Amino acid sequence: TKRARASITRAGLYGVAWVEQMRPERLPYSENLVNLIVADDYLRYPTPPSEMLRVLRPGGVVYIGQSAQRAAESTTRLTAGTLRGLLDAAGIAGYEIRTDGGGVWARFVKPWPDGMDGWPEPRHGPDGNPVSKDTMVGPPRRIRWVTGPFQEISNQISANGRNFYGGVYARDAFNGLPLWSRELSPSPLRGYRGQHGAYGAAQMIANGDTLFVVTDGALHALDARTGKTLRTYPQAGEPQELHYADGLLLVADPIWVRAVDAKTGSLLWRHPAAQPSGLTVGEGSVFFLKGNARRGDARTLVRLDLRTGRARG
Repeated sequence: TKRARASITRAGLYGVAWVEQMRPERLPYSENLVNLIVADDYLRYPTPPSEMLRVLRPGGVVYIGQSAQRAAESTTRLTAGTLRGLLDAAGIAGYEIRTDGGGVWARFVKPWPDGMDGWPEPRHGPDGNPVSKDTMVGPPRRIRWVTGPFQEISNQISANGRNFYGGVYARDAFNGLPLWSRELSPSPLRGYRGQHGAYGAAQMIANGDTLFVVTDGALHALDARTGKTLRTYPQAGEPQELHYADGLLLVADPIWVRAVDAKTGSLLWRHPAAQPSGLTVGEGSVFFLKGNARRGDARTLVRLDLRTGRARG
């Protein structure tokens, strides 16, 4: 233990990583917290798989087994059959077992709970109804982690176990660990109740492992895991409002409402609209208000078909 701590300190990683001695039956962590568990020499330190799943966050990974080094040092060898029997007895499904140079390892992932919802858009989804579908939420009983933002903001979203906020910061939603940050221009940051933001800035949205942002005059798809740009969307213009629905990006700027294929970037349709606002999507339709009230135009509610852009009654 002392040697391991000294090695971590020399690498400048103490605090990010550390070493503890403990009994294997109970892990000293709260539920849904840990990203990765590696349990070597499992016959000697057999933490129950159910205990590992308790502390593991959804999408987290467990490796249990016996490395080749431990197998050479041990008088008892862990076999693939023994490991399979342990996991089957514990009710673990979807595991993989691999042998490597005299060692044997099992890998399994904690599934995402059916009742756990995200918040991938500023008003939850493209329909603009700010109500979560989460059935696991309840009164808070303790603090899990504390970090920024240290002011009220309204542009925080959460998707696939990651929180995004500000302009832009990404953190693990379950344990608060920083993932990446990137400066967007203009910043999508919104202040109190979303009323204060940079002119022309669009709030970001997410879908799975993709974060959609507007920066430097273009719509970008970012890898939500790293913040790197996956693709840009020249056909989307420079949107000030955007939503994701059924594989499409619905975007609005001061003169157009457009539908763009999120995978290919191709333009499906566009509809002229002066100062569109209140863009929402639901029941196979796109809704918005159009008309420049400052010029005396009447504000009109428009309904278009989501796939074709044709007017619907």
